[in-house]
Amino acid sequence: MFLIAEISSIFADGFVSIKSYSDFPERFNRLKTVFIEIFGDYRKFFVDEVDHFNGEILLKFKNFDNQEDLFPLLHKKIYIEDKDSVKLDANVFYIHDLVGSSVYQKNKKLGIIKEVLNLACHDIYVLETGSEDLLIPAVKEFIDEFDLKRKMMIISANVDLGLEDEN
Repeated sequence: MFLIAEISSIFADGFVSIKSYSDFPERFNRLKTVFIEIFGDYRKFFVDEVDHFNGEILLKFKNFDNQEDLFPLLHKKIYIEDKDSVKLDANVFYIHDLVGSSVYQKNKKLGIIKEVLNLACHDIYVLETGSEDLLIPAVKEFIDEFDLKRKMMIISANVDLGLEDEN
């Protein structure tokens, strides 16, 4: 499953307003089915209609026509199947592909990506190192390679991360 949004509020006429976690807002206009996690199970919901109001994305699910029907869905996460995810260009990755990846520089393991912070200028990789977190800007000049199959990132040897040499 692939997380794309969260139900943030109940709107009028059986619609819910969602908080999108997607960089591709147009994806919502094509949704036919989604999955909502309820008590640890992913339940399939059919999307009846998609609308937009004041910059918000609104969804209406089949057979959910009033506030009472929708109240149990409030603040639930919305998922799609992996096969329905947006196909990315080469050297562009989803955050869930990066999280859990081992990061190396000069054949030395720096840590594991535990989080990706989305900032206005660029993303930041947060590495769990065993002692304190290490922050690395997610910019092309810093990254030599990312191997999705091996979940391994190589940081350029020319980048000074401010780490002291143990020798």
